[in-house]
Amino acid sequence: MQTTDVDNLFQAEADIKGAQARQEKAERTKDIGEPIDLKSKIISLVVRGQDVWTAESSKVVRRIDLN
Repeated sequence: MQTTDVDNLFQAEADIKGAQARQEKAERTKDIGEPIDLKSKIISLVVRGQDVWTAESSKVVRRIDLN
């Protein structure tokens, strides 16, 4: 049986410290800027004026207004 729950796996001390550092950084930086929520992975991105065009891995092209 395979699991993705890290609490059930053996971890090196460095891996545990790294995971804690990533979690602390995410908590510190969660309110910085105005992140754009996208539904899938970005394959290509083009900025034209105040618009951003994205080609996503879900076979979708989106225009996002930056204003």
